Amino acid sequence: TARIGGGTGYLYWLSRNTTHAPLQISPRQFRCLNSTIDATGDSYFNVPFSIAYNGPLMYYHFSGSTFKRGAHQAYWTWAGDSDPANPNTPRIQIGVNATWSGNRLIIPRSFAHFQDWLVGIYEGAIITTTKPPITGNWGYISNLTSPSDGSAIRADIVWVNGTKPTSGYIYRGCKVRQLLFANNVFAPGTTWSDPGFLKESSSWDSYGFPTGYPVALS
Repeated sequence: TARIGGGTGYLYWLSRNTTHAPLQISPRQFRCLNSTIDATGDSYFNVPFSIAYNGPLMYYHFSGSTFKRGAHQAYWTWAGDSDPANPNTPRIQIGVNATWSGNRLIIPRSFAHFQDWLVGIYEGAIITTTKPPITGNWGYISNLTSPSDGSAIRADIVWVNGTKPTSGYIYRGCKVRQLLFANNVFAPGTTWSDPGFLKESSSWDSYGFPTGYPVALS
């Protein structure tokens, strides 16, 4: 039951009928079934489950599991970087940090937060003109490429709602995609916190992909 941190780069992780100390991981897919994540007394991760830096996270499923709070925080997980109250939600200033070439957004490696975008976007990821949740103009990435020397991200974007911005800021909508959180139990003192997935189904927060998002990507 030792705590696990930095479990990244995996395509699939399954925990079933087991007990974990706190987890800080970011496999592409994760399932936690009929298990316990116990952060009792922990003051390092502070919450039972947290998302590691590398992403994106495509599908996470928690079912029939129990969460026990840490020493200093009551939440089962941290609020995601799509939380509008989070000042660190990744953003790009058009014409300053990145430029358009037609409908292709070119993000140079010289951009200070290049890596934040590199680890958090994927084909199907949403780009929006307002800090998430998604309430303003938005589009989705239809194709991702780069020069052979890795000097930039080339993101082809299809704008769905509103018009493509030529100035101001755009935001990386969510590096976390789908969450199913069903029939889980919070031990006394443990509470819900929204991890900020693009689509969520739980007793606390349930919402789908925004209207106009292609069915083929969902």
